[in-house]
Amino acid sequence: MSDQLLFTERQNERSRIARILHDHFLQQCQLILCTLQALAARATLSAADRQELDSLARDTDEAMTLGRQLILELRQAGDGVTLAQRLDLLGGALCARARIRFTCTLQPALALRHDAWADDIYILLAEALRNAVRHARAGTISVTSVQTGDGLAVTVADDGIGIPAAILNGSPPSLHFGLTGMRERAQLLGARLEIASHAGGGTSVTLRFDGAPPAVKE
Repeated sequence: MSDQLLFTERQNERSRIARILHDHFLQQCQLILCTLQALAARATLSAADRQELDSLARDTDEAMTLGRQLILELRQAGDGVTLAQRLDLLGGALCARARIRFTCTLQPALALRHDAWADDIYILLAEALRNAVRHARAGTISVTSVQTGDGLAVTVADDGIGIPAAILNGSPPSLHFGLTGMRERAQLLGARLEIASHAGGGTSVTLRFDGAPPAVKE
């Protein structure tokens, strides 16, 4: 199968998933949210029950926000939107809502990529960004890249509370942070995922390539 045909098939699949998310997932979430809000407004509810329903409504609203972000990401892929632009958009939106300062500084050779290789890097970095916003309690989150000899390293860093050692060491809760999937994706990219974290000292998630990035395939 040619690279162009493979790329086209990937784009068609992304478009199909985006339509499913929009037409089914978001609509069902909206229905659930309206039902929860209606139940919470009933005067006969106890304070504890109302608090639980309010919590479920917030979780549903968060799921809808994530769904909209995923739809946008799926539709951006292959539209000529560069890796830096996609990260700026996602990081800016996530951090603005959480009142976190966000910066993204990538070297041009990486920042301007908008091919399938950049798509895979974006997916991994997007997961790292979401984890930082959701769990780190950070004041600042950044995405940076540096040349390392013949290789390349791109890092998502925060100044938050750090990741518990048990999670970094692979205990079951690590699945909640998506670390297992991130490591697997890094391996598929021919890279290493390096995570440095200390209690109260922030966290850095680095995707490290020992060699030069693959050439852009038009």
